[in-house]
Amino acid sequence: GVPGLEVLYPLFIKECMARGLSLSWAARLIAHNPAALFCLDHCKGALAPGLDADIAVVVPDPHRYDPSVQGRNAASWSPYAGMMLPYGVRATYLRGELVFDGTTVRAEAGTGRFVRPMPCSAQGPAN
Repeated sequence: GVPGLEVLYPLFIKECMARGLSLSWAARLIAHNPAALFCLDHCKGALAPGLDADIAVVVPDPHRYDPSVQGRNAASWSPYAGMMLPYGVRATYLRGELVFDGTTVRAEAGTGRFVRPMPCSAQGPAN
């Protein structure tokens, strides 16, 4: 892999919008599809009763990405360095709890948990 997880959502939304895809369809592609692919759609991948409330709050925030300044990862470089991003992540919630407030990671070590895959649904990922 390459550094750049922190720009996944802004880049994904930027490219979906450039291709005329709605934000609803983009959310399905980046949330439901991976959950279904990895047989986790019994608890992840949508905002629905009984599923984990994992949410990234993305807001308009045009900026040029500089991983050495904005980076929240071990590497100070990224193949996306210098790219204009129209959006930024302002908050992240894990199971409904705020874990990133746009500046600081607020989750304590060990907050994550293993999620056991279940038999995959017949519906599978959206095309």
